[in-house]
Amino acid sequence: MASINASTSGPGGIITSGDTSGNLSLQSGGTTVVALTSAGAAVTGTLSATGAANLSSTLAVTGAANLSNTLTVTGAITATGGVVQGATAAPAFSAYSTTATSATTATFTKITFNTEEFDTNSNFASNRFTPTVAGYYQVNTSISGPSSASGVILANIYKNGGNFKSGNQIPNTVAGTYAVAAALIYLNGSTDYIEVYAYQSTGGTANLGSNSVDFAFSASMVRSA
Repeated sequence: MASINASTSGPGGIITSGDTSGNLSLQSGGTTVVALTSAGAAVTGTLSATGAANLSSTLAVTGAANLSNTLTVTGAITATGGVVQGATAAPAFSAYSTTATSATTATFTKITFNTEEFDTNSNFASNRFTPTVAGYYQVNTSISGPSSASGVILANIYKNGGNFKSGNQIPNTVAGTYAVAAALIYLNGSTDYIEVYAYQSTGGTANLGSNSVDFAFSASMVRSA
């Protein structure tokens, strides 16, 4: 492997020239901190960095990449294998309610979820999921309905304040009812948000359930935009 030795007054080294079609190593203080095999701008071997790496163009990796510090890219990252993911790259949350929601008959009522099981990117608040990473999200909800011999209960996923996806209408029974809804939804990572509403038609006001098993709301990012 051909080496380019660079010395600076700082902790790292600077490459000023090199053969981009062969093997290349960057040394600092006699220690190799970056070793790679490249063909143009594409890394076809292993990229390992023990310090910070800053790129202002495209990083295309077809082999393995191992970083123990910070990689900052202002251009594009193209990976033909594996997943490029950071701490906030795939938001996910799960919540439920310990308090029943009172729902008027024949009315869409927003459901309250007052307990978080987890919220990886702090995107769930005030019964609303507003992810800050654009992408496609799997959204799920389940609602326990009243014990009644008539009417139906319906779980609804609202996007930006409007009914976006609905589950099946489940007939009420004297043993109780459970309604569910699920959808894969695109969210833009800035203004889009998701809430859960329920509809019941028992003919009177009904309390919709309150526990972690059948009164839940969750979402997770499936892939980026």
